[in-house]
Amino acid sequence: MSGSHKRPDRRNGRIKYVRIWVRDLLADTYRLSPAALGAYCRIFLACIDHQDAYIGDDEARKAVSPGTTRRAWVALRGELLAANVLELVDGRLYDPRVEPCLADFRAKSTRNRSNVGKRWRVIGGGLKDAEP
Repeated sequence: MSGSHKRPDRRNGRIKYVRIWVRDLLADTYRLSPAALGAYCRIFLACIDHQDAYIGDDEARKAVSPGTTRRAWVALRGELLAANVLELVDGRLYDPRVEPCLADFRAKSTRNRSNVGKRWRVIGGGLKDAEP
């Protein structure tokens, strides 16, 4: 008999969703062109996926679209920096909106890990639900 062993989820420890405060996002990005707003959203999501508020210039250009030309990227990057949506820190792009999202994720992750002992107990070498 084979056990009902499940493979671990490869997304564990990775952010699966993000809260976006729509009013704040609209207030901060109203000056952007549609192309720049789309580029910003893709950079924001790339930062969340990498769990780092800093992203290199080439990584950001690839996050916007793998086929983005250098000339188009320079124009979008300039617009994002001029609108203060992204900042340039030590030669890397920094998104201040990513830090609160990562802090929220880490706090929830820590809380969930501390609750594991309450939800599960070890019985006969496997994890079983402790409470029905």
